[in-house]
Amino acid sequence: ELDLRSGRVIATMIVDADGAIGDVAITTTSGFAGFDRELARALGSLGSLGSVPASLLAGAHAIRVVVPYTFKNPMIQ
Repeated sequence: ELDLRSGRVIATMIVDADGAIGDVAITTTSGFAGFDRELARALGSLGSLGSVPASLLAGAHAIRVVVPYTFKNPMIQ
């Protein structure tokens, strides 16, 4: 059976000055728990993104990044 679901999920994550990722949270659900879990898992497994430029930190120790992601099934136009 084909799975024809698509959806959009929005997550946030904290990126420390050294690029380490933490505090991944789903802020807007896609309506499909599997999609939401997979985005959170993928973001959490990124490891380090490299140092955050000081100009983005503006004196802070970390930044919050909003990550929108759309799961699209190629069978649906």
